[in-house]
Amino acid sequence: MFNRFILTLFLVFSFAIVSNSAVQFEMGHKEFNPASTAKTKILVDGKSIKMEYLEDGKKLDSTMIFKGDSDVMIFIDHQEKKYFSMNKNDIQKFSNQMSQAMAQLDEALKDMPPEQREQMKNMMKDKMPGMGNSDYVEPVIKKSGSDTVKGYSCTNYDIYRGKKLYRKSCVTKWGNIEGGDQVAAAMISMTDFMEEMTKSFSNNSQVKFEKNVFNQLKKMNGFPVKTVDYGDSDNIISESIFESSRIVDAPKSEFEPPSGYRKEAISM
Repeated sequence: MFNRFILTLFLVFSFAIVSNSAVQFEMGHKEFNPASTAKTKILVDGKSIKMEYLEDGKKLDSTMIFKGDSDVMIFIDHQEKKYFSMNKNDIQKFSNQMSQAMAQLDEALKDMPPEQREQMKNMMKDKMPGMGNSDYVEPVIKKSGSDTVKGYSCTNYDIYRGKKLYRKSCVTKWGNIEGGDQVAAAMISMTDFMEEMTKSFSNNSQVKFEKNVFNQLKKMNGFPVKTVDYGDSDNIISESIFESSRIVDAPKSEFEPPSGYRKEAISM
């Protein structure tokens, strides 16, 4: 999504900069067509969250950091050694830019022949997910029994769009996972930020965004120890399974972009 970096810890100053209440947990991922594996490492300290995506479970590809005390989200591309950040004001500015771009596109399309106009719209859908998605249906979550995954008792939830099952999650109570209560508080803080972003973008009638996955966690009131996603033909396309959690020491620098990476502005 977003090359490996090494976080340098200055142990001489560690007593001044280390927090003893951070939680680190890991999720394993499988994609089935084409086949691939990955891992997500998630670090939570207070209201801040750091998610690292590792290709093949080893190669650090991208990182997302949410700083809950200041409502700032940072996206890091390790291959390009760059990052960009956004706050709520940035989201509104980007939403306005998108609205202007869509208005300009509509103006350009209106004089095109119907076939050419449809081709252009299909091309833009690939670049801007959700564009023209007027038949969008908000997901519905339904309980469907219980199970045990990796030793954790969990409640099964089926998630539908209309009549189509597209995801199954087995959700355990936050308290069952080491550090789970702290993770829950941070996730809720991040959910509020993501809902604000979704709301801003949804003001553009041409673009529809699904309620973010953190909002689904909020509704299910727990952590998914197993999630299975389904394709249009009811085939399994991906699977994510909780692997571990533990309390760790985390320097505050963990929630900052790596030194030497260049900052880029958000643009359309």
